[in-house]
Amino acid sequence: MIKKLIMLINCLVCLSINAHVLIFTTAYNRPDFIELQYKSLLKYLKDDFEYVVFNDASQAQIHDNIVMTCESLKIKCISFPQHLHTEPVDLFLKPHIAPHRHSQVIQYAFDMLGFNHQGIVAVLDADLFLVDNLSITDYMKEYDLAGTEKNGILWDTFLPTSKYSFLWPVVFFFNMPKLPDRHTMQFATMSFDNHYFDSCGSLYFYLRDHPSLKIKYFDVVNLNAIPGTSPSGMFSHYHHNPVYYTLNDTKNRHLLEILNFKEREIKFIQSGPVNIQYYLENKFFHYMSASNYDQKTEDFHRIKTELFNQYMKEVLN
Repeated sequence: MIKKLIMLINCLVCLSINAHVLIFTTAYNRPDFIELQYKSLLKYLKDDFEYVVFNDASQAQIHDNIVMTCESLKIKCISFPQHLHTEPVDLFLKPHIAPHRHSQVIQYAFDMLGFNHQGIVAVLDADLFLVDNLSITDYMKEYDLAGTEKNGILWDTFLPTSKYSFLWPVVFFFNMPKLPDRHTMQFATMSFDNHYFDSCGSLYFYLRDHPSLKIKYFDVVNLNAIPGTSPSGMFSHYHHNPVYYTLNDTKNRHLLEILNFKEREIKFIQSGPVNIQYYLENKFFHYMSASNYDQKTEDFHRIKTELFNQYMKEVLN
């Protein structure tokens, strides 16, 4: 009887270790990005995976376009009930509605699917694309969590402090079978102790309460920024030891070679797309601000999208 019980436990452990990677993203606009993200995973991800889109479009036509895109690709699409979006209670958070909204959908995704998954959960921003080979399962063998560290920001100065940190949801991985009290994880933005915590900032409390967690922090390279006009997430004081380069800096080919960019990426970076990022040893490309929360012009995104589409043709070729 005891032997059978041990065999059953071992079997369950093996099943949890070998479970597919559950990947979900949130889509607010840009249904064209869904196909490109999915195809990038099909080409470069070396794991069995399930890909789920949480449809957060507030406009009916965009919502329907996202649904049709998912149907054409035969991927699961779950609509976020728009009445569940609530205004931030804290007055300080009201100007930061985009990350607040994003965090609510991520919480919903974990409540619906993530917390009950018996393998690794990966969350990808809607404008993030895998551009090099990666096995998330192999990467997470020694870790419980992985992602980009972001600090809380002092309201008085809007400068960061190392006192508080959390994982930012551009891309992060959760080794669910290894996480204690995983249902207690919260993903909301918040204001706490005179600090602003961006998307998923409430994860701070889970990290604080579980100090023994093995966490791997991703590297991030910020490229082609224009100081004074770039999204806040690009600037060095928002990330844990980031690399930050302007359009003028990236004209230097030798610099990009030192940063371990391949010829394909060097060509793309030097073509001039403004405000872009690479994560995890340049394996993930981040278009940045595709939801246009920073209110760029149509021409800005038209030019950037043209350069991006040329790049993705090479990536997916």
